[in-house]
Amino acid sequence: MKFKRPLIVSFAVGLMAGSGAIFGLQAAAVPPTYVVVEANEITDLPAFKDGYVKMGPAAVAEAKMADGRYLVRTGDVAALDGDAPKFFVLIAFQNIDKAKAYYASMKELTAIRLKVSRSRSFLVQGLAP
Repeated sequence: MKFKRPLIVSFAVGLMAGSGAIFGLQAAAVPPTYVVVEANEITDLPAFKDGYVKMGPAAVAEAKMADGRYLVRTGDVAALDGDAPKFFVLIAFQNIDKAKAYYASMKELTAIRLKVSRSRSFLVQGLAP
């Protein structure tokens, strides 16, 4: 009987310490960052399709190398209010540094997009997990 009491107390203290450590890790979690690209007007549709849309698989592979994940990449956008973009991309990254590194690596694709469309891209920080 005397052996069980210290064992139970040790287990309870360990459980409390472990839950405190997990809570601390969650509080220190880095929020995700999203790269958003929206093309509001496509000025040269054939060049946009050939130069930007067809290069998509390479961009997806590049994002994966930077620990990114494409969430949305489509021209099928429905407006709820205001004007919908003609093309929309949303890519998730673990942190802002990885998102910036990915964007810096995509200069050729960005140059094509800017040449054949009126578009913009930006970073959005998400909510911490």
